[in-house]
Amino acid sequence: MLKLDNFKVFWFIKEVTHSFILCQLIGGLVIVIMLPLVALTTKSASFVFTHLELAPESTGVSSKPYAVILSFLVSQYSLYGYDAAAHLTEETKGADKNGPIAILGSIGIITVFGWAYILALTFSIQVNICNNKLAIKILKK
Repeated sequence: MLKLDNFKVFWFIKEVTHSFILCQLIGGLVIVIMLPLVALTTKSASFVFTHLELAPESTGVSSKPYAVILSFLVSQYSLYGYDAAAHLTEETKGADKNGPIAILGSIGIITVFGWAYILALTFSIQVNICNNKLAIKILKK
């Protein structure tokens, strides 16, 4: 039976995995840092943390319960990929000890990066396109 060990590819897989992790971290940091920097205008902290827009004319959503459900959905996008550690746990050495550490570590890292990403998005909010006649014309084309 042919094994991957015969080809000595495990070092390659390890290096590729580490490079993907590094690319994800650098890419996330670039987005979180650059998004507010390149935004034409940024919102104030009081707007980000206290403003709640529920008017159907500006949001396009007329149901308040539906708006609440959508707000939970947006926060769930920041947790994308946290379960990868759980799936890979059974493939690792010392899974009984290293598995929970990896799972909790990935949840912690994703929570911090997700929160930073959501803050970068909300600080970078631009003109409300629902009230912008030029944007409506562009969207209708």
